[in-house]
Amino acid sequence: MENTGITFKEFTKTYIRNFPDEFRYLQTPVQVYDMDDLSVKNLVTPTPLLKADFNFIVFAANGNFEQQVGNEIKKVSAHQALLVLQGEVTALLR
Repeated sequence: MENTGITFKEFTKTYIRNFPDEFRYLQTPVQVYDMDDLSVKNLVTPTPLLKADFNFIVFAANGNFEQQVGNEIKKVSAHQALLVLQGEVTALLR
């Protein structure tokens, strides 16, 4: 399966429906975003396999999601976190 490199800005514009034009990207080494601010209800899933050019951690304060990281499917529930390192192939499944 082919994967594509993608930046955070490209991901949000491509895979979040109705992404707010006024959303402010942080220009800092560490960026923290509330998924509700990213229109989590409007995420287009599943995403294709992507290779992020950044490390990211997703913490589920409530609810749950499934993320493919490499060949593994990770199920993350409330009060759990998932770390995806730069260069890993990943896809948001649900």
